[in-house]
Amino acid sequence: MKRLALFTMTAAVVGAALAPQAAAKPDAIVKLVANCTKEASASHEEAWRMVPALRPVIEAHRDLMFTACARFLSEEKTEVLLAQCVAQAAAGPRHLRDGRDVEQPRVERQTELCHRIATLRASGGAQARAGVY
Repeated sequence: MKRLALFTMTAAVVGAALAPQAAAKPDAIVKLVANCTKEASASHEEAWRMVPALRPVIEAHRDLMFTACARFLSEEKTEVLLAQCVAQAAAGPRHLRDGRDVEQPRVERQTELCHRIATLRASGGAQARAGVY
């Protein structure tokens, strides 16, 4: 129950902080950013359950990944944001399971979302306004 409350509070804070910036972005970019944070949350939730001793580290990385996704709604340079998003995706969530350190499919999905958001931003949102994503 505490995890759900923590996740809800984190999502509300991130959403409130980014609401003015999101209003200026095309809907497709906002949706992809939401998917990016959702994917980060899902992957970190599993790591959080599996390795309770590492919860503070896992939560810290989840917050970094949320921020990397959400910053795409800012006016910062797309190349910088893409590099940060991909780096955070590759960095975690890390936990030990069957001798593996990183769940590669989750990292690939997260990385793909970073690239899709960056592509839409770089195209000036023309594809986003046309509904192509």
